[in-house]
Amino acid sequence: MVRKISAFLIIISIMIFVQIEKSEAYSKEEIIKTINNLNIKKVDCIEIPSINLKQVIVKGIENLSYNVVVTNNNLEKDNSITLYGHAIRKVFGKIKYLNKKDLIYINDNKYEVINKKIIKKPNELSHIKDHINLVTCTLNPTKRLLVIAKKI
Repeated sequence: MVRKISAFLIIISIMIFVQIEKSEAYSKEEIIKTINNLNIKKVDCIEIPSINLKQVIVKGIENLSYNVVVTNNNLEKDNSITLYGHAIRKVFGKIKYLNKKDLIYINDNKYEVINKKIIKKPNELSHIKDHINLVTCTLNPTKRLLVIAKKI
């Protein structure tokens, strides 16, 4: 199992640096094909059409050295979810361009951006029912960009 997950992360990392069919984002089909090839049973995906982002969400990785979106939360059970990703193009590099009312999809759930701000402390995250937090780094190592969206 550990080998399959390691192989999955290597493939996703390679895919991030290789542009597929001259597209800015990976199609859901391409992500699902990779996951199926590795026999991984369940994975979540995030899609943000306004910034042309499609990416997998990997659970349980505390180290962001992999170029994927990560969370320690269970997307099926928790009401507030925090997703972390590097500020690079294929991950969260473009979330700074999100505006209020932009849509975010996680699997079959739909969210609407309600706020965007720079934070210094983790206690500034939203822990409101049916909200998600997208967090990425900024040029200042003591600050993070936070995007908050509510389920609609």
